Amino acid sequence: MNKYRPIGPLKILQGSSGNNLGPGATGVVLSRAGGGKSACLVHIAFDKLLGGERVLHVSIDETPEKVTDYYEVRFYNIAKALKLPDDFDIQGLLASNRMILAYMNDTFNVQRLRDNLENLSGNMDFRPDTIVIDGLHVNNSERELIGNIRTLARDMGMEIWMSALYHRHIDKTNIRGIPYPIDEIDDLFDVVFQLKPEGSFICLHMLKNGDNGSGGNSMLRLDPRTFLVIS
Repeated sequence: MNKYRPIGPLKILQGSSGNNLGPGATGVVLSRAGGGKSACLVHIAFDKLLGGERVLHVSIDETPEKVTDYYEVRFYNIAKALKLPDDFDIQGLLASNRMILAYMNDTFNVQRLRDNLENLSGNMDFRPDTIVIDGLHVNNSERELIGNIRTLARDMGMEIWMSALYHRHIDKTNIRGIPYPIDEIDDLFDVVFQLKPEGSFICLHMLKNGDNGSGGNSMLRLDPRTFLVIS
């Protein structure tokens, strides 16, 4: 299955000095409103699924049906771009290796997620390798929440990805080049990606890779429809 692995956002880590993904790691994707945060998270999930891993998609205030529809559209575009064979069983892959949990009306909290993970493992024999959390409002005021998510990742030995919304009119960064709204809590993330539209493509910058390391000028150009790398 590895031969079908897409060349997308995670490629930026392959050539870096250290790959800080894996069990216990946390990552965050920054972009403006409509800048591709959800699409990037889905592509990360797709990369993991095609690599044989199990993925839990946690949705904040979106129904499982809407999330499923979004996956199907995105996966169709990616499969077409990768020229996957007609008999490639995407639905089977999703059915066996992906789960969706939806938390509506401010019902999300880390303890509840932890309880749900234990239930999935104990009653359904489903233990994810990676969790993507879409719709969470990640910002400086949520240090305790993000800290608890980081602890969960380490306790459960799972990789967790989140997203954060930055605003063009707030020109604030810390000494490490990490912008608002996570400039005061970037120590809680192992990897920080930032998405910026540039012409007909999306530019993915790696702002951080490791506890003390910087992403430097690492950058990829991505197709906005598929989030595959544009050579």
